[in-house]
Amino acid sequence: MPTVSFDDPSVLDQRSALRKPLEWQGAYRVLTIRSVDQSVWRPCTALDLSTGGIALEAYGPAPALRDTVLLRLDPEPSCRPVGLQLRGRIRNLRQVRYGTLLGVEFEALHPLQRRELSRLVLDAFDLGPEPRRS
Repeated sequence: MPTVSFDDPSVLDQRSALRKPLEWQGAYRVLTIRSVDQSVWRPCTALDLSTGGIALEAYGPAPALRDTVLLRLDPEPSCRPVGLQLRGRIRNLRQVRYGTLLGVEFEALHPLQRRELSRLVLDAFDLGPEPRRS
């Protein structure tokens, strides 16, 4: 499986939006047709978020570079029955101790999804540590 190191500065330079470090639980599903079962939602933890993409730790069989995934995020799972769902493409990945660290670029978002994502990002900036630019 091809991997890209998150320590490589060229990887970090691909994201110009402010990223907000966080730790939200979520789920992902691989949409790309291959051996991974696309019907199964698998747990993940969102590690940082911007309006352009997300870094997350995915648990379960490792998806592949350039796979398309559907993400389900909800920073307040007790407040809403269904969190925000976003489609994205895996731009980088690497194996870590308990899963796979994924860099996902959002794609094909509906204007309502973009608005809700922007709201989530703005809310996240009010809730915790300082953002980082990369």
